[in-house]
Amino acid sequence: MTGSRTDCPSAEQAEPRHSFRTDPDELGSVCEPTTAFLRAAVDRSGADGVVVRLRG
Repeated sequence: MTGSRTDCPSAEQAEPRHSFRTDPDELGSVCEPTTAFLRAAVDRSGADGVVVRLRG
C-alpha cells in the first residue's frame, strides 16, 4: 500500500499535462492535423491490405 502512495506524487509532478488543457486553442490546432495525418497514414498503408488480412 505504501508503494501506491509513492506513485501519487509522481503523478502530481506531471504538471505540463495540465498546461495542455489550459490551451484549448492549441489542442484544436494539434488534434486536427494529427487526425488528418492518421487518416493519410492509413490510406497510404493500404486500407485494402487490412481488408485482405481480415478476409484471409
